[in-house]
Amino acid sequence: MSEDVPESQPSPVPSTTFMTPFDLTREEEADLHDSARSKASALLAATSNPPGPEWTRTKSLGPSILESTSPTQTSVRATALIRGSPELVLQVLDSAVVSSYRNAMRLVYQHAFADTAVLYHHQMNSHESLAVQWTAFRCHNPLLTDIDMCCVEYTNIPLFPPTSPKQSRRSTNQEDSDPNGDECLGQTCIGYKLCESITRKQCPSLQDSHYLERVSSPLWGYALYPSNNGIQVVFTMSLSHDSSSPRRLANRRLLLFLAAALPRLQQAVDVVQHQQHQHPPHTSTNTYDNNALEASSSSIT
Repeated sequence: MSEDVPESQPSPVPSTTFMTPFDLTREEEADLHDSARSKASALLAATSNPPGPEWTRTKSLGPSILESTSPTQTSVRATALIRGSPELVLQVLDSAVVSSYRNAMRLVYQHAFADTAVLYHHQMNSHESLAVQWTAFRCHNPLLTDIDMCCVEYTNIPLFPPTSPKQSRRSTNQEDSDPNGDECLGQTCIGYKLCESITRKQCPSLQDSHYLERVSSPLWGYALYPSNNGIQVVFTMSLSHDSSSPRRLANRRLLLFLAAALPRLQQAVDVVQHQQHQHPPHTSTNTYDNNALEASSSSIT
């Protein structure tokens, strides 16, 4: 994503038994792009340092994991110091190569991750990509079905990094420092990936066929900030819920697990970095694994 390459053509994926890849017109893509990009300010607000008053620290999971609850949604936030370039971290988080993305998700989220598929991906320019992905997570609750979601994914390494809304409020207090011991060098975001749930007929509910409950995530993403000894990656994710207490509790448990897993992102970055040293990448950034999705219909049972 870091190379200065021209806009590439969108890359749809092969058909599967339960979802349909699709293409977008320029107008449709522009609308999806604008909608996703409009969430950037919300992502920066949710990942700014110091955290807002809506966030509370979890007693059992340490100071780097926070949560926020409302009558309609549950949110988590986690922070980890990752050593690697912003381009490399976002390459790991980007879904351009489905097999690599699936491996990274499995490495980071382990048994909570079920599967993922990418129905649309377009490297729009050297610093922006747009995708539509389907992802499923396991809840590990015998009384509840596992969950899945269909999201638009937007990844950006800003040419002119946006400033966090809370930069002027930044504190030098101990509790506002990087929990890994490296105070964030200002609050200038140097890259981010965000996701937002959408509804597409090509990504239907799998409730009947695979017993997956479709959930909605108003915001899910990663923001990268410079730090003394690496990159401060801040993860946040929200899940909407109704009045069902079992589902609300299951969502909270899953979100806290996903937040606690953030430090394992370093392992995924190390794997990709090692692979790149062994096999230097080609000049094109629009490499897309068209065969990786074929097995996805059999991996969810």
